[in-house]
Amino acid sequence: MYNRNMCRLLLALSLVAGTTSCDGLFDGIYDDEVPAVETGMQVGQMTVDATSYGQWVYINFHNKTIHNIDISTDSVSGAANFTEPDEWDIAIHRFQVKTNNGSAIETVYTSIDDLKKAGQLPDSTFMSDTWYDKKVITDLSGMMSGNIKYCPSYVNDIVGRWITSSGMPPTYTTSEKVYVICLEDGSYAALHFDSYMDNEGTKGYITCSYEYPLTF
Repeated sequence: MYNRNMCRLLLALSLVAGTTSCDGLFDGIYDDEVPAVETGMQVGQMTVDATSYGQWVYINFHNKTIHNIDISTDSVSGAANFTEPDEWDIAIHRFQVKTNNGSAIETVYTSIDDLKKAGQLPDSTFMSDTWYDKKVITDLSGMMSGNIKYCPSYVNDIVGRWITSSGMPPTYTTSEKVYVICLEDGSYAALHFDSYMDNEGTKGYITCSYEYPLTF
């Protein structure tokens, strides 16, 4: 049985997948050695390597590029001190997503084709990112002693609904919903998260269907 301190650790770790219960612990501990997979963007689909807690994966829909950037923080203040790409639209950290001055909605549709058949954007309020001091976990090596490291960051909680986890070892559930992101320049991108792992079962390899620019 877990003691109270351990449950506090479990609660902190659950934030990685956007949940609020004691879940998500030891994500990846049961994974085999990470296999080599092909990542990148092609028309209509992309696969990103978000297996590392120590990286943000920056995605640019405009020029179809992906950059993995190592996270570093100031040893005293804890503030982020790494350099983001000059141009990017969204970024993924494990299962978390942030936008570059964008906003997002969750739709009722389970495919981008169904969204486009509707002929218009849903009548929903687009939500911007929220700033968190302790939500983006970057280092779990000191977990058992209660020393979890975070990187302060914006996170879009709407897009973060695409996956939740529960139990120990964790069981993951995807929403299967399409998310629409309004980018900084006013254009729109549609995203459907198809998979959170590769064919070997390694969690953090994320495959998405997308359309950019989204048109009707």
